[in-house]
Amino acid sequence: MVFENIYCLRCNKCCRDTEMILLLSDIDRITDKGFRDFYELKNGFYVLRNINGKCVFLDPTGRCIIYEDRPLGCRIYPLILDEDNGAMLDKYCPLSDFFVTLKHDLRRGCELLVQFMNELSRDYGYSVDINKLKATCEELINK
Repeated sequence: MVFENIYCLRCNKCCRDTEMILLLSDIDRITDKGFRDFYELKNGFYVLRNINGKCVFLDPTGRCIIYEDRPLGCRIYPLILDEDNGAMLDKYCPLSDFFVTLKHDLRRGCELLVQFMNELSRDYGYSVDINKLKATCEELINK
């Protein structure tokens, strides 16, 4: 796993008002665990549903009930793709400045981000310049 750390503040900012895009493999994996009605179609993508501004899988104690099977996008957060700037750590995460120091996690996260974007292309026809993505990943790792 990447970006798992005892320093996580468990603030759940990443699970509030989420617009996490789901890959078809995410939907299949979560559905196989018996969950239904956890996603909706938004702007041409399947995304995690929110209930009262929180991810459908966030329990009352602030824990993810599908943590071991969570979507790939959740696994690599706070690493995101900004369409204009490429790979970056989401400043919305209070630990993004700390995570930038974890070079091994950044490298693995970037590999998974490339995988995510390739699957996104396959599942939805969404395309991104993979070479630009890889270049911005290297810039982030080498900061």
